[in-house]
Amino acid sequence: MTNRSSGEEPIEDLVARSSLGSAGARALKRRTSPREAATFRLLTQLRNELVHSHPPQSPPSDPLDDLYDLDEAALTYQQIAAHCLLQLAEIRDRQGQTREAESWRARAKTLF
Repeated sequence: MTNRSSGEEPIEDLVARSSLGSAGARALKRRTSPREAATFRLLTQLRNELVHSHPPQSPPSDPLDDLYDLDEAALTYQQIAAHCLLQLAEIRDRQGQTREAESWRARAKTLF
């Protein structure tokens, strides 16, 4: 989008001059399948929701209950992350990239 009258540059020009426009970033974008990118976006969104969410105000509770809730949230995040990493491994397997698939599986195993 361009607003030439206000002197703003097109977003494409700004991206091209940033690190996102580097040769390495462009090569990574070409190597990343749409499904793989969508999986990463979902994982990032879920992580951000978990980290930045503010629980509704409620009456004071037992501090041990709060710790239990945090443990449950962390476990859920780990399970989601591991699932997404295993999906990425499956994608790489189907693409014949066995070494990369094994790398994704190894990362997922660190979350179990």
